[in-house]
Amino acid sequence: MSHPHSRQICTDCTVIFQKAGSVLTSGIIETVSSLPLDQSYRDRIIRHIHQNQCDMCSLISNTIPAINDPLDSKRTAELRFTLLQNNSTSVNLRLWEFCAEDQKARSHVGGLSIQDVRNGRSTRILSAPTTWSAETLGQIKHWLETCLSSHAQCANRSSGRLPRRLIDVWSTTEPLPKHFDQLSLENSQNIRAVVSESLPPDTKYLTLSHRWGNPPKLLLTTQTQFLLKEDIVPHLLACDEAAVFRHAIQVTRGLGFRYIWIDALCIEQDNGPEKAVDIMHMDEVYTNSSLNLSASVASVPDGLVFDRDLSSINPCRATVVVEAGQESVTLQATPEGFHSLRAVGPLYERGWVYQERLLAPRIVHFLSDQVYWECHALDASEVLPEGYQDGLERQTRGMAAITKGLSADELELRWFRLVEDYTATALTYPNDRLLAVSALAKQFSSVAKRNPNDYLAGMWKDSLLPSLVWLLAEYEEGSEPQRLSDAPRETEVAPSWSWASIMDTVSWPQSSEYTRIVPSVELVDVEVDRTSQNLFDGTNLCRLRLRGHMRKICRYIENGQPWISISGTVRFPEVLEINEEFFDHPLALSWDTCRKSVALALKDDSDWLPGRTYFLLHIGAEQAAYCGDWEPAAEEGIILERTSEHGTYRRVGHFLVPYLSIQDYESFELAGAFHRGFEGLLDENSGDYHELDPDGRCVIDII
Repeated sequence: MSHPHSRQICTDCTVIFQKAGSVLTSGIIETVSSLPLDQSYRDRIIRHIHQNQCDMCSLISNTIPAINDPLDSKRTAELRFTLLQNNSTSVNLRLWEFCAEDQKARSHVGGLSIQDVRNGRSTRILSAPTTWSAETLGQIKHWLETCLSSHAQCANRSSGRLPRRLIDVWSTTEPLPKHFDQLSLENSQNIRAVVSESLPPDTKYLTLSHRWGNPPKLLLTTQTQFLLKEDIVPHLLACDEAAVFRHAIQVTRGLGFRYIWIDALCIEQDNGPEKAVDIMHMDEVYTNSSLNLSASVASVPDGLVFDRDLSSINPCRATVVVEAGQESVTLQATPEGFHSLRAVGPLYERGWVYQERLLAPRIVHFLSDQVYWECHALDASEVLPEGYQDGLERQTRGMAAITKGLSADELELRWFRLVEDYTATALTYPNDRLLAVSALAKQFSSVAKRNPNDYLAGMWKDSLLPSLVWLLAEYEEGSEPQRLSDAPRETEVAPSWSWASIMDTVSWPQSSEYTRIVPSVELVDVEVDRTSQNLFDGTNLCRLRLRGHMRKICRYIENGQPWISISGTVRFPEVLEINEEFFDHPLALSWDTCRKSVALALKDDSDWLPGRTYFLLHIGAEQAAYCGDWEPAAEEGIILERTSEHGTYRRVGHFLVPYLSIQDYESFELAGAFHRGFEGLLDENSGDYHELDPDGRCVIDII
């Protein structure tokens, strides 16, 4: 394997390395040093690039594109060098500009990481002009061999079950080709889909994660069953959309494997019973695979192979003397972002692919600039083949992966984080909301020893009550009209109290180990009617019967502004987020604005319209951990609207009452609004009345 070497560096870039070295050797966290730039500097960068005089100029120009833009008299610019809190071995280099007109400083996209080579990870200079070459193949083989031989945490959890079908990439009596040029399909024949029941249960195979075309042009269906009976090479070569399949087969052959599983070619997509069974075993398909190939850029015609500009990714080194009298130090510069968070690419914005990433024991991500490796023990790239040292946490596999050996509390935390990440992805069909994460739910059930029958529309029965306090993430006041669109934002596979009932990103307070919800509400009964035999799919009906404290509120418009009234005696302006005004009126409402009924109600802003009645159901107390002790932080619950069925409600939002507000406003009626001694829930117009128990609680159903 080649090692980094010093590349051609100009005088300007030598100064950059010296500045970075000074910040690095200072050892002072958050130290910031700057290097002023002018138009002549930018002109020199462009000249050096055109004349191929400085590799560092090319790296900076490609990594921070704005440095090529001309300056004018109204703007000044500088390069800032910062030793970051989360990584004291690396200096962050970014471009900042100051605008005289608005007196604001702005940081531009892109940056470099500069390290002392003695403390940094080993880097590699690439020579192949594309993302698929003998050089790339050799690196993937090295990663795979190292993982299989020395990563105990990456050991396959084989169940002995193979997928229903596999693609045999070398269905001949001849051995697999060894020469790189013989791996392509143009030099191949007799590649077939085979039924795996005749294969040994320990047969090794790869899997593929990719984004389908819309609509897909090459797909196994009842109309294309010829794909099961003949050589599929001609069909792969004739379809421009099949580039990702062709390249995945090349990689499979190059790594010495004979089989690969490709969902579009191995599951009969219009065979309902077959598809349902295969989806139920999707967790085993990926966890049992030897390696998952990921078309992370997600462009259907491009596949896995891209031309790349090596000057924008190869590292640069320089040996400089930081201060007079000191020994020289060798530094290396690499673009920021050569880590798995970047490697996931746009493909992982898709809901179905999210679980594939968490289930596969190891993944190779094919991006437009280089190939990235990800397993439970190592995140790496072609340029940084031994991994990163940038202080970043491993965002998905490290924070949400469901693995054995975790405590019950940690597993619970992982589930909350997993769902938060998953709800940020997109689905073509909203009713796949639960199905697309069902394999992870099945895996969680096994690892956490949860009864599959206790999985209720995306939540677990033994933690159901605290799970009810989810709310929309990244909510901004006034954004309701933008959230309402022609695309379905609600699903038909989950009840309103489940996060799976809406197509939006959600979050929980208890997704942090320092926060918990202590329920005050009681689960009386559950009625569930599932959509299929897959217990981790959706439901036709899932009714909760709860006993808890509930209060009626009225939302109305006054002088164009929304107000809240409680029992007709307490009224205050509606607060939708925690800000300075929040503590004057300590009740924050977070509406499920992706629900059509809610979006339409919030758009009705005329004073003459009558107020709308809603109900606040208290779920429990939020507690925060301080120095090992749990202390009260807030009271939380959900907002309900009544249905036409007596005593039955639907969720339409979330509410929060901070503990500090309750303490500071003891005379404010809301402080005790959910406790015994306040009037029952009475609607004079309908005659609907809920009897209260001795503790002031009523029993209701939520659907």
